[in-house]
Amino acid sequence: MTSAHEAPTNKDVRISKDDEQAMRLVNLLVGFSNAHHPLTSAEVKANWYAVGEKCKISDDSFSKAFSRDRKQLARLGVIIEQAGSRDSLKLWQLNGTESFVDHSQELSEIESMQLVVALSPLRDDPAFPFRSELSRALSKINTSFSIAPQGVSVGREEARNPIENHLSDALLSQHFVRADYQKADGKRARYRLALLGTFGNWYHSYYVAAKVDEKGEFDVDAARVFRLDRFVRVSVEERSHYEIPLDFNAESYHVLPFQIGEPTESLTFLVAPTPSDEVQNACVRSGSVQRDESGSMRWAVSAADVSLAARWAVAEGITPLSPRTLVDAYNTIVKEAADTHAKANVVSRLQGSGGKQSQSVTKRSKGRPGGIERARDLFALIGALQNDADSLSVEAVAKRLNCSTDHARRLTDLLIQSTAEGEGTHLPLTYDEATGEVGLSSSTPSRAHGRPVRLLPSEAYALLKGMAATGISLGGPHGRKLVRTLAERVAEGTRLRAFPSVSPTPRTETPAQSNNDGKKILTCSQALNAQKNVRFDYQSAGFKSSRTVRPLGLVYQEGHSYLSAYDLGRQSERLFRTDRMSNVSATDSSQASDRLPESSEPRPIVFEVLDRKTVMSFNWPNTHFFTADGRAMGQTDYYGGMWLVRRFAALSRAVALGDEGLCLSVGDYARELLHMPM
Repeated sequence: MTSAHEAPTNKDVRISKDDEQAMRLVNLLVGFSNAHHPLTSAEVKANWYAVGEKCKISDDSFSKAFSRDRKQLARLGVIIEQAGSRDSLKLWQLNGTESFVDHSQELSEIESMQLVVALSPLRDDPAFPFRSELSRALSKINTSFSIAPQGVSVGREEARNPIENHLSDALLSQHFVRADYQKADGKRARYRLALLGTFGNWYHSYYVAAKVDEKGEFDVDAARVFRLDRFVRVSVEERSHYEIPLDFNAESYHVLPFQIGEPTESLTFLVAPTPSDEVQNACVRSGSVQRDESGSMRWAVSAADVSLAARWAVAEGITPLSPRTLVDAYNTIVKEAADTHAKANVVSRLQGSGGKQSQSVTKRSKGRPGGIERARDLFALIGALQNDADSLSVEAVAKRLNCSTDHARRLTDLLIQSTAEGEGTHLPLTYDEATGEVGLSSSTPSRAHGRPVRLLPSEAYALLKGMAATGISLGGPHGRKLVRTLAERVAEGTRLRAFPSVSPTPRTETPAQSNNDGKKILTCSQALNAQKNVRFDYQSAGFKSSRTVRPLGLVYQEGHSYLSAYDLGRQSERLFRTDRMSNVSATDSSQASDRLPESSEPRPIVFEVLDRKTVMSFNWPNTHFFTADGRAMGQTDYYGGMWLVRRFAALSRAVALGDEGLCLSVGDYARELLHMPM
């Protein structure tokens, strides 16, 4: 290991204006948090502003720059305030009570890591509106970055989309926003909106908002639903403020994918006596239902997009009855699926990691993520370097912050680079060139160290919503204290009227989100952390069986939680729905038969995106979109079952599959639908 101060900085790292701002904020955080006395304006200027190309900065320019940076730090939860004066110079100090908090007093390191593993899958769930805020919250709840947590995947994106943060911040603070929005027909519109609430459903996040006139007035009863991924540009009017009625409930605006927009048709479907939970929830939330003598249901519901409604029916396994336009659209989709998926039709060399991959084809906003967002990530890294010999691995950073390994490596480079800037107090870092690991040295006399920054109100709220989404209820005095702390933090920064509840309650009353299910999830996350097996009874297709599995990770799909695991008895990887599991316990793998075989990789499915608009209407969890040899591609892991088969059948000609076995299954499913009476 070599000291970061002694080793030359990486000259190949290009430093942008955003990077410069983030590094300066990092140095201010480290310098003030390790200062033993208040600093004069002259010391602040000499240490962090009159350096490099700006060594001759004027007092007036410094005063303005330092004022801007204090405001930015306050947005990140770090409060630097005036502490009197000395020799006509202002004194400045960091308010540690307001800026820092030790969550280890609420949860042990093992308990907090269990929470990280249990909630991390939500960061990739498009139906969870607070994904990036949850990532930051989890990085503060457990600050151990030295070891990559088991069962948590590395993120694939280089940078987060700031639109999500702008919207959640505006909702939490109740500021108006001005937004460019792409409607379902592809046309763009500009709105001034009052955000009233948010919910997740069917792989998407939605905001409920009312249009605001130039006088700042709006009609709550005229509120509409807006899909998160269709916001193109958002700006927050930080000087504005509005009140949300206490009885407003965004959950009542739940809609189906084909209901986004103005309703144009009334549709009728035939639903089997024992439908899936997804269809059953849809029937309860929207439209009307009539049962016949056989127990089947006729479901009448409005729609804004008949073609998408037909695709949704194929994907969910229900039968269209009327009008004729719906039935014809359904038959066309099914016939196309039967013809298209008669055989694999993507070059097999693209399977897995083959083929030259380049940028993601998922829609992103233009522009850089900003120095503030980068500083938030760097603050998380600093919070992990509290004690002697604490370290950061690139893999652990990528998993904890849900970013790519390239982005994680860049963050560690910037952290090292920032320690070489300015003349103030720095973290005594060490760097291992072979592993890329950054650590905190114990041999430096200054003994400066990092401290975890207090949760922002938006992060505290995201954590509470994540616990509610999974049904996790933390028991015992430590867990209850954490919940109280989170609720108090939200209350400090918001008026709470934007949300029906601050306490973690399930977002839907389904078994998958019950508190009992949350206990199972925590047990599975504990086994993942300890690399133990899990034993449980499993109910499937009317039969109960006992299973012993090696857990691989937790997955959230279509409102349900699943345990991805290698079934040791059946010698194959399976996906188990947690609400069908009972008597769950973690056990040691003491016997050879209980150990995981070396070859148990998930089955990757590669497909070509031929109709981007149709494919992105479904927007899938845990799916990587990229380009290969000039073609738009997607890759997802297949755990068996029918949901992926139905999904590809619903997409018909919008995709081309490269997996022959899955392709034939899709074709067979489509042909079965063609012969079903309507």
